[in-house]
Amino acid sequence: MKLHTLISLVLFYFSCFVTAAPDGDDRNSSSYKALSWNIRLDTPNDAELAWPHRAGKVISQLQQHQPDIIGLQEVMWHQLVRLESALPGYQRIGVGRDDGKNAGEFSPLLIRSDRFVIQDNGTFWFHPSWEPETAEPGQALASLEQAGSELIDHELIGKPGWDAALPRICSWALLQDKQSGKALRVLNLHLDHQGAEARRESIKLIAAKIRHWQQNSGAPVIVMGDFNPSAGDGLLAQIETSLPQYQDALALTAKPTGPTYSFIPWRGSAADAVRLDFMLLRADQFKVPAAGILADGPPTQYSDHLALWAELEL
Repeated sequence: MKLHTLISLVLFYFSCFVTAAPDGDDRNSSSYKALSWNIRLDTPNDAELAWPHRAGKVISQLQQHQPDIIGLQEVMWHQLVRLESALPGYQRIGVGRDDGKNAGEFSPLLIRSDRFVIQDNGTFWFHPSWEPETAEPGQALASLEQAGSELIDHELIGKPGWDAALPRICSWALLQDKQSGKALRVLNLHLDHQGAEARRESIKLIAAKIRHWQQNSGAPVIVMGDFNPSAGDGLLAQIETSLPQYQDALALTAKPTGPTYSFIPWRGSAADAVRLDFMLLRADQFKVPAAGILADGPPTQYSDHLALWAELEL
């Protein structure tokens, strides 16, 4: 089944069947667990649902499921500090989208240091002028700075691209599995919630980045995060066009667990539940023994999004 058809179905229909993911200790030693979760930013407008009332639950869920790779979205600096203090076995990758440092939301990756070596990493902004792979070494542009293999154009940091309402970023890492020696690349993104053109163009930029990387490294790629698709925006068709070999992890496992939606507005109803979060990968590169969406408790206890997870084998 094509990705477009599959995801279109789950965008508007959902079930209430809930099954928790297996604990980390139940995993095969040759597999690892990846998890993507929009934990929602900290805002006082959320009142009793604000971050101080949810932080412990978010941390508990992450500790319970022990992912080897965590991709989070909508994370403010102070939220990240608290998460890192509670998850000492992880290395963090990512920067704030407003200034390339600590301001604004992060889309960070947390990587288990006992499982992976981080060989390279970076963050790029979704913007029509962001084409760092075309810059030559020593290029005379004062705004360019080398960060790993990523050229950071400071003139674009914090600027929305296309019709986006907000600046949007993707943080990525090239990893080497300490057990198998195999490499993989993980991209964690958060696409704009308003700009349909920005979402489509962001997927094109992702595809261009992957093509560029694969000229030098054939490492398999995982693209995960909050894609924010909406009916009629053409995003799913764009994924099929730009990333034709990539499929949703839930489509690549025999029996995905949990609900088929990943988002319920804080004070919304079941009728408002939709699928916004995905993990894309290639069936010729990964096996997916298990995958699902976590619903270990009432969704509003943790975030307005549910966590998406997959057990993966290279």
